[in-house]
Amino acid sequence: MNETANNESSDWDKWILENQAKWLLYARQQTRSEEDAQDVLQEAVLSVWKDLQKQALPLLPHPGTVFATIRFRAINLARGRDRREQREQNYMYLEHITYIDHSDRHNDDREVLLSALKTLSKEQTEVITLKIWGELTFQQIADICQCSINTIAARYRLGLIKLQKKLKNLKK
Repeated sequence: MNETANNESSDWDKWILENQAKWLLYARQQTRSEEDAQDVLQEAVLSVWKDLQKQALPLLPHPGTVFATIRFRAINLARGRDRREQREQNYMYLEHITYIDHSDRHNDDREVLLSALKTLSKEQTEVITLKIWGELTFQQIADICQCSINTIAARYRLGLIKLQKKLKNLKK
């Protein structure tokens, strides 16, 4: 049993070494940076390996499988970054409010922001507070709230949209 595992590991190592240069070249063409290319390649090989482990197939996959996985992972990475950059552009006005200073009771920005936060649902307020002032990741917030990361991201996004509208109305 141990000898079989060593042979499979050796086959995988050899297969990766034979193909990694061409996969990395392709990944570089599909991504925006060298680091992204390396990350996408690593994720693609790992994904293909995990899929084969689930299916318990003893054969090595066709190298084209990794190319396809690289392509889809690169597309997803770019889309995710584009969405994040767009969200950041949409909410840049919140950048100057980085901390609510409770010692200064006459701070107009603080009062306006607290007033706007009170108009949100409890869940949206919690997520925005944890994300912006708690400096937590969506995954950490999801663990705290015991919900999916998608739910947390949706609450954050919708809460920021409501805050944006409320703050624009209050400034007029």
